[in-house]
Amino acid sequence: MKEIVSSFVDKWQGKADIDDDDFWGECINTYRSIEQYRLTLPWADVPETRAQAMDFLHCPLPCGDCCRFGLEAITYEDAQRIVSTGLSWKEFGQICTLLQHKGKDMTWAIKGTPCPFLEDNLCSIYDHRPQVCRDYPIIRPTLVGDSNRLAISIRCDPGAGIAREMIRLHLMMAGGRLTPNLMVCGDKL
Repeated sequence: MKEIVSSFVDKWQGKADIDDDDFWGECINTYRSIEQYRLTLPWADVPETRAQAMDFLHCPLPCGDCCRFGLEAITYEDAQRIVSTGLSWKEFGQICTLLQHKGKDMTWAIKGTPCPFLEDNLCSIYDHRPQVCRDYPIIRPTLVGDSNRLAISIRCDPGAGIAREMIRLHLMMAGGRLTPNLMVCGDKL
């Protein structure tokens, strides 16, 4: 995979025009073809950077694609919000698997896909949805394994659009050159 990423970066070095839709599509499809669905960007994952990235989010509703990939990292606070919708803790336990338990530091994952709260391509618990859903397509650092870098899922086109705009900013700051630290692949998501 490093060879694919390296040739991808080398190819992009000679073409800093991110406005080329065909080239951008090829870049995203290259990553998706090797099942790398995340771009880790060279900015710290801080509220200001997240807000800047989310300003670029243009999500068509109803879509629901983000609810079809599997959901991990439901926190205790998230679980409390979900249960407040009228779901019992027993019912919650039937749709979620406990991944970690240390006192109130608990983490669950939804069993299977799509998310059981997806109805007619809309979230039936939208106002009570987990933080990981609120943040998507920005991925929590704890899921990325790097607590300091902003990572964006490119599984969906709106996520790829955020990545494109953030890369455009990167290119402007880097004088039109793609730097190697921009494209850092992680595990499959």
